[in-house]
Amino acid sequence: YNAADRQLREELAGFYLRHRAANIANINGIVQKYRGRFVSQLWVELARRYRMAAAEVVDLLSGTMYLSSPFEYSQDEGQRIEELLRGLEMGSPEERAELLGGLMETDECRAASATIEQRTLVLRMLCFRGLGGVAESEALRPRVWMVLLGHLPLERQSDWDTILAEKRLEYVSLRNEVLLVTNSHQVKMVDGHRSERFGLQQMLKDVDRTRPECDDFRRPAVRAALGALLFVYAQRNPDSQYVQGMHEVAAVLFHVFSVEPKAAEADTFWCFSALMRDCMDNLAPAVEATPHPVGPGAAAPAPSAASAAVEQKLRVYEPELARHLQTHGFPTSAFTFRWCGLLFAQEASLPNLVRLWDSFLGDPRRFDFVVCLCLAVLLSTREALLCISEPEASAEILRAAPRRGDLENLLKQAWAICALERRNQTPPFPMRTAKQAFQDLSGWAAPRVQELGAAAARVIEGQV
Repeated sequence: YNAADRQLREELAGFYLRHRAANIANINGIVQKYRGRFVSQLWVELARRYRMAAAEVVDLLSGTMYLSSPFEYSQDEGQRIEELLRGLEMGSPEERAELLGGLMETDECRAASATIEQRTLVLRMLCFRGLGGVAESEALRPRVWMVLLGHLPLERQSDWDTILAEKRLEYVSLRNEVLLVTNSHQVKMVDGHRSERFGLQQMLKDVDRTRPECDDFRRPAVRAALGALLFVYAQRNPDSQYVQGMHEVAAVLFHVFSVEPKAAEADTFWCFSALMRDCMDNLAPAVEATPHPVGPGAAAPAPSAASAAVEQKLRVYEPELARHLQTHGFPTSAFTFRWCGLLFAQEASLPNLVRLWDSFLGDPRRFDFVVCLCLAVLLSTREALLCISEPEASAEILRAAPRRGDLENLLKQAWAICALERRNQTPPFPMRTAKQAFQDLSGWAAPRVQELGAAAARVIEGQV
């Protein structure tokens, strides 16, 4: 048995003591049958047999995950990946650091022993599980993020220094076409672009409010760099343009790439541009929504696809909580629209954000994992939310939730949800009783509740 096997064995022993002590004699065989990527299937089958709530299954699975198994892939993909990666261990930070060091080795002979597909898969899995905890892994994080965002091609590893030098010079040229940054770190428009002065001023105001708790972001040089790259992005992407909130997203990238201070602005620009191509659909609704007067018939803004997915999953994983919030006129979209759109960039400290973004960027279904994390945050507040009925009090709980909980435990919960969602849905999970199905039909679309939810959403969004 490895450490993960022993953890599963211990959890099963406690489970069967509570439910069916006679089965303790079968634990070894159960562990052998379901170890690795099949552990989620084990807990689903036990949930059906012993009628466990979905949230309880998430708790049990979160404590028995096999980090060396590709649980973030579907079971069909996982089988193929396990064959490709057979023999690799990544259960501990030290094992992951050793793998990452070899993977990022620029020795052509060593790199040739693995295909680009294998190396990309391992890189994603390592990043998804987190690059923190070991100094060697953290030092490689900037390059790993650049690879996963498409800025550095893994197949041209020996050319990375050349590619970076060229892209950094290209950015300086793009910036000089529209902006002048003085020696005192003043950002000014060049002739021919002065009509867009208002847009630049808005960006610089937003940048001035970025991460006030962080010394680096109070430095004039950093503020000028962040404002300049956002303006250049807006000039290069007239269809999407700049929207408030982008400065928070860019700040996370800038923080990671600032290990090379002179190049941080250019590296952030290119990686931020790539990131926006992937998540702009969720970002725009999150930051453009503005409060409207509360009154009869007021309609809440349409949630992003990710935010809507969170609400749907809450209804099936924790129907009691979903009904409670809906009954009392508190739509979770008042928060999840921002969590999803900004990738939690306003909700956590920078060190915690960097850890979360490891998983977001390593997710093979780019940013789908943020939905799992949102649901994990909501489940973590279940007991507190069920005790209150005032929307304002619910808002206070959710506002504090991402910062209040233990990050590693929250990630384990999100990983468990991810594994449950991406397994082959045979049998389906979570299961709905006939009573739940009836309540879905009779309760969710009640006009009065919808009206209350829309009015509350406007008040809460204004406060947020």
